[in-house]
Amino acid sequence: MEAEAAPIIAKLALKVLPSFFPSALPYICYTNEAKTLYLVTSGKDATHAVDNVGTLHAGIAISTALQALPDVTTIINAGTCGGFIKRGCQIGSVVVPTCAAFHDRRIVIPGTHFEAYGVGKIDLR
Repeated sequence: MEAEAAPIIAKLALKVLPSFFPSALPYICYTNEAKTLYLVTSGKDATHAVDNVGTLHAGIAISTALQALPDVTTIINAGTCGGFIKRGCQIGSVVVPTCAAFHDRRIVIPGTHFEAYGVGKIDLR
């Protein structure tokens, strides 16, 4: 989200990079002067005027960015823990995961492995 990215952009003095995203995508890429760090936000939804969020936009943004910036070696996905207040996190919390899974993707087809595939849990240890 733009509000979550703003303090990082300001603290690191990042500037907007000329867009390499297709014109239909409102995504924005910021970089430092040396072009050794990139921060991508997904812009605003044209209909609802809110930040584009979720796995769809994250996936499109990172896929497109990696095509344009092929030397990237590390990716950090920030801004996904605000919904985990019941587990002690707050907006601004730093969390180091032990696994990764899709939060809201369920495929219930009895007798298949689609449910496990839909959750997509991967152990990161």
